[in-house]
Amino acid sequence: MIFVGAVNSVLGLLGMIYLAIGQETIAQGERIAFAILSPLFFCLGLYLVAYTVKMKLILSPDRIELHAVRTVRSLRREEIAGWRAVRMKYHWTLLLRPRTPELKNLRIILMLKADEAFNAWIASLPNLDEVERAESTARIIDDQSVGVTAQERSQRLAGAQNRAKVLNWIAGIAAAWGFFYPRPYQLAMATLGIVPLVAIAMLATGGALYQVRGRRNDARADLSIAFLLPGLVMALRGLLDFNLLEWMPIIKATIAGTVLLTILLASRGMRESRWAILPFSVVYLFGAMTQANTLLDRSKRQVFPVRVLNKRIFNGNTTTYYFQVEPWGPRPGVNEINVPSSIYGAVSAGQNACVLLWKGAMQAPWYIVRTCQ
Repeated sequence: MIFVGAVNSVLGLLGMIYLAIGQETIAQGERIAFAILSPLFFCLGLYLVAYTVKMKLILSPDRIELHAVRTVRSLRREEIAGWRAVRMKYHWTLLLRPRTPELKNLRIILMLKADEAFNAWIASLPNLDEVERAESTARIIDDQSVGVTAQERSQRLAGAQNRAKVLNWIAGIAAAWGFFYPRPYQLAMATLGIVPLVAIAMLATGGALYQVRGRRNDARADLSIAFLLPGLVMALRGLLDFNLLEWMPIIKATIAGTVLLTILLASRGMRESRWAILPFSVVYLFGAMTQANTLLDRSKRQVFPVRVLNKRIFNGNTTTYYFQVEPWGPRPGVNEINVPSSIYGAVSAGQNACVLLWKGAMQAPWYIVRTCQ
């Protein structure tokens, strides 16, 4: 870390020197960049070196002290309620939580080499994750709505956890199938639609045993993957695979379905709050309604030959191909339509392409573009 800090400081210093002696050869934009970045690299490098040199952790029988560049934080052993390891973006942090809210958490970046003395000192404190998990389990075992006896409630909890684990694995496999290679398409989407329905049924029949928030220390069986992931994949596939002219019917159906589903689960004794279930319901129902609008559509298609005026490619997170075409069907003016890459290459500007339009099972018109026979 000292080496990295020193390199940053040297680069920042060289940048400032270059800015001072090379003004006539540097453009205005480069001068601004050097003026901002060079001092920043220099100061950050110095701080990293100072932090590495100054940082130390001191253990006493009754106290822990963390020394930083300008501060010293400490907690007495009797002030600490417990500890937990928290995964940050690039490192693990040891969090010591005080017993009283007046004191702040003590966060220790786990980049120091731990020894037996440190491990023994920390191990003598309660593990907050284990405490919270035990408290959550105890609440379920004491809940008489789960079962008649404590043994029966414990067995039902273990069974719910096993069922949720199996369903989450099925959801993950189905999501990978539906996203990467949805063939046959109808079967893949049907599987994605059924898995969350099973999760909803489990929530409705055993709400005290299940959760959808994904909280790691909640002993209830977690159905968040089974509920959220299939709906998310269905929604993404709908956006990628189908071109809708109107989204409002889908949105209205999603809102109505979300309200009904929330009322149903609440009436069945679901222990999760309504706000907790809301985003899962919205994602699932939006994906399901988008797929149902096309896969359950039995309307007669309309064919509109249109002349391609221009072509363009949009390169974002995904590559999208567009034709600019003359007016057709419900579009009275010159407009753009989304086309597959194969059609984009097969039809040139000035030629005709055929737009196939359906009404949609949810009354949301959708279309695809093909070459004209």
